Amino acid sequence: MEDRIFNACIAAQKESNGKPFWDRLNKELDYGKTGEALRNDVKREKKKRGFFNPDSENYQEQEESSSYDQGNDFINVVCASKRMLSKEDVIKQFNIDMNIWEIERFKVKSSEGYRKDRKVDWHIKNGSVTQGDVTDSGKMLVVPLFHIEVRLVKKKQEWSEELLKNFSII
Repeated sequence: MEDRIFNACIAAQKESNGKPFWDRLNKELDYGKTGEALRNDVKREKKKRGFFNPDSENYQEQEESSSYDQGNDFINVVCASKRMLSKEDVIKQFNIDMNIWEIERFKVKSSEGYRKDRKVDWHIKNGSVTQGDVTDSGKMLVVPLFHIEVRLVKKKQEWSEELLKNFSII
């Protein structure tokens, strides 16, 4: 699965607030399957990328995600992160040319993510789990998340004196 599609799905999951979104997202991403098939593919991709294994280097990514959407005259960036991201961090991360774009809106929300404090050890053979052990402390861990939204629009062209002379009526 392409990173673009996967990241958009992760971001949509975080912002869905329990509302259905898979069919809508399937159409927006032009995925070519049903919404349910997209959901199942993302679930399989999470397993493949180690999102359910706390020992995996990708494990933290289930709490952090970003999406980048660009049209002819706008850019919309949404990030969910355990650390605060500034406008400057978003601009640098997505390599946005500020000579072309200007910030129209910057929005920050915060929330808390919860997960069980447990460690799992899966034994995998030929892509399937053959055996596993779970150690659960019984505690819930709270992780602060910050949701950053930056909307940029193309800068309006400034008219120079030279350019105005070319358009003046004699």
